[in-house]
Amino acid sequence: MFFKSKPFAMKKIRTLFALVLISGLYSSCHKSNEPIKISGEKDTITSNNISGRAGEFVYPLSNDVLLKLVLSGSGGKVAVNSTCTACPKDSLLIIDFPVYVPPVNNRGILSFNSMNDYELFLQAANLMEDYWEYPREDYEDSPFEIDHLGEESLNAFDAAMGFQSLRADYELKEFYHHDWADTTAVFVDDEDYQWVLNQQREVKIGDKYYKYLSNNIIAVISNNNVYALQLVRDFDMLALNPDIQYFNENTYRFENPDIVQGPSGTNGCADFVMVGMVNNLTPLNSTANEWDVELKTSLNYSRLPLLTGYNFSSIIAAYTVDWGDGTSESFTGSYLYVNRKVHRYSQPLLPGQSVGKDITITCQLIYPQASSGGLTVILNDCPQLIGKQFEYKGSVKLSTPATEDCMGGVIKRQFNGAQFSYGGNSYRLFCKLKQKSGPAIGFSNVVATAVFEKKKGSNWKKTKPIYNFSIELRGKVFSEYTCSDVFKTLSKYIVTTSKKKLKIRDNNVPREYRSRRSLPFAIQADFIWRYDNAHPVGAYNQVLKP
Repeated sequence: MFFKSKPFAMKKIRTLFALVLISGLYSSCHKSNEPIKISGEKDTITSNNISGRAGEFVYPLSNDVLLKLVLSGSGGKVAVNSTCTACPKDSLLIIDFPVYVPPVNNRGILSFNSMNDYELFLQAANLMEDYWEYPREDYEDSPFEIDHLGEESLNAFDAAMGFQSLRADYELKEFYHHDWADTTAVFVDDEDYQWVLNQQREVKIGDKYYKYLSNNIIAVISNNNVYALQLVRDFDMLALNPDIQYFNENTYRFENPDIVQGPSGTNGCADFVMVGMVNNLTPLNSTANEWDVELKTSLNYSRLPLLTGYNFSSIIAAYTVDWGDGTSESFTGSYLYVNRKVHRYSQPLLPGQSVGKDITITCQLIYPQASSGGLTVILNDCPQLIGKQFEYKGSVKLSTPATEDCMGGVIKRQFNGAQFSYGGNSYRLFCKLKQKSGPAIGFSNVVATAVFEKKKGSNWKKTKPIYNFSIELRGKVFSEYTCSDVFKTLSKYIVTTSKKKLKIRDNNVPREYRSRRSLPFAIQADFIWRYDNAHPVGAYNQVLKP
């Protein structure tokens, strides 16, 4: 009970803390947060450490200025202290915040006026996160630690909006169990999505709702259709409505399930149809010997959306899945709502080779001892349900690209840097290099992230760094697998002494060059922690490919 009630107990405390941030608890070196006009022939005001063109209005850097510009979308120029060690090495002295219509909190869903406003908001939020002035003090092992989880800039934004973000939910879960994401059924890995999605994984842009389901599948609900959104909440990817589409961010395609639906609003066994959807996930290794495949299945009852006030959740069924590779699996699951199973295929394939696997699922009602109102309804509709077995047949295609890549078969998305003892404690960097190829919303990009962690008992937890750590993102982007045609060269660097996490992103490669099957990214990221501000630990470097 303690762990369930804890997040709710801390909401008011977090909100109060973030509002204190907004009021300017962390002061900058400038006394005023009003913009300063640059005048005269020279382009520099040395007394305020502000540089720019004559006639410009420039805000001095402070946390409340950054938050104000993100919340208002009014745009503006902010002066960045060139001696700031937490700022990118190649940053300008003046940064521009974009102009956009700011989001609103619409009944717990962050709502944006248009896709352009959404993308400009992300630019502003990233600037706020990059230039936020963090205090040196750490609240580790204090009663206030739980109020300082995650990025303080984003905590302040959530509090100002009265918004419960997916990011905040993940931070709390990680606080209690560091490796919780390895075992959860659905995990949203993209940090942009974590910022804007609510804890039901939903956001609204224009007249469309977007709901993250699992494994890079996004439900896109058009025409402000709240009823269709509720269908997706209830039936996941098996929800049926003309305003619902399902976008696969791995393939850049809408992949709507092929479902035969019984007649709606009738009474009879034709109202029940066994449905399913098979999703081929990314191969687990570069030699294409293993794949994880996700199966979603349920018994579709066409009259269910018309019936309210009945309990269908307690109705269960016995399922058997024949995966088509000589293995089968039995489980007990929901009779009318979605069940999710993941299976790993081991199948060595040569370049350009493919193989299909046929999948068969059977389902039969398990008659409960105590009948519910919902059970009575469906048995009145179709008395033959007791003993009736339903079947769904699907298939999945495992394949490899026809051309071998030039990058030596290295696919490594994340890793833990070597542990290092300092001052009686163990530290490490958690490093991640991620490619987001074809998002349903927002940017295509490459992101390098490093998190400074300290070992506490048997767990690792985010902590303020000892001296500094840095990321350098560099390398070449090629337009073909032969790695002979250089499309773009990257070179970015960032270092911190006060943030628990560092992140570098590049949004400037056009989406058409970002197919997982057409463009390998020969990108190297160096992750370095220097203790005593001199001695490097690790200098870990990794290469990313699609």
